[in-house]
Amino acid sequence: MGQKLSVRATLFVFTLAVIVEVEYFSELALYDELPPFSLGKIILSFASFATQTFFQFLSIYYVNIQIIKFLDSKLSWDKSFTKRSISEFFLTTCAAVFITIPFLIWIDYGFLTPFWGFPTDGLVITLYYNILYIVVLNSLFIVSYEIFHLYIQRQKTQLNLEKTMRQNILTQFEALRYQVHPHFLFNSLESLLHLIKTDQKRALEFTENFTSIYRNVLKTVESPTITIEKELEFVRSYVFLQQIRFGDSFEVQFNVKSSGNIPPFAIQSLVENAIKHNGLSEKNPLKIDISENSGYIEITNNIIPQSRVSASGIGLTNLKDRYKLITDMRTKFERTETHFVAMIPILSA
Repeated sequence: MGQKLSVRATLFVFTLAVIVEVEYFSELALYDELPPFSLGKIILSFASFATQTFFQFLSIYYVNIQIIKFLDSKLSWDKSFTKRSISEFFLTTCAAVFITIPFLIWIDYGFLTPFWGFPTDGLVITLYYNILYIVVLNSLFIVSYEIFHLYIQRQKTQLNLEKTMRQNILTQFEALRYQVHPHFLFNSLESLLHLIKTDQKRALEFTENFTSIYRNVLKTVESPTITIEKELEFVRSYVFLQQIRFGDSFEVQFNVKSSGNIPPFAIQSLVENAIKHNGLSEKNPLKIDISENSGYIEITNNIIPQSRVSASGIGLTNLKDRYKLITDMRTKFERTETHFVAMIPILSA
């Protein structure tokens, strides 16, 4: 349907241009009767020239566009650059010359000779030069159009590529984000199971606080980043739960005043990681310090060796991957004989 419409429109424009040419040729009788250099003759000449020129260039432009569209469907640049270049130049040039020749004849023999008195013999050479001019002008048009078209296509390709990359990043981020969600749930239930076996009263207290905290978790998990204030609020609640379980074996100090954003569960996952990989006791408690340091949140904990360490591989790797997806800033981790230090970048709000 679209192709038929394009063919009809092309024929319409071309026919309209021919009608205009015939009309102006028919006006030569009236044109000759007017006195030389009269206002009427000048107005008629200018109107004829302007109208004729408009329809000529409109016809050339439209026909060239249709030729280019046809070649795009039949002979793309990817298939053969040489064949496409030759075909496009030949077809568009022939179309431009074919459309323009009647106009040039009208200019040379219907306007210059009767109005200005140019010799007819010399106008043949002028006609050849005009045709050469049209060929050069058409070539410049084709080159300019293809360069502009290539630029637009590259812009569209770049936008589509960026859109695809953003979608892929979003998909990866969601996968990582929801990986944290069940991880937090599993570890909390594991803590609850331990309390049920050892202290049922504290297990009940743990359960009551856990329900309200988990409700906030379900809201938080939908956001790619949250404010440091909200994250610390969640961490304090999480620490409260863990202190129900561990009592005096677990201490956390908060020294953060900065504003900004971080991924949800960023600090909490590091606190959880410290609990999981260290042996806690009242004699040798786990001490965690959460502070700020030159654009980073720094989480430091003492190392307490334990006989068995179960690692799922989610914690630190997940946190590093989530940061990679949303910023060029990288997380930093350092382990010494006595301490483990994690530094996570503070993101702009």
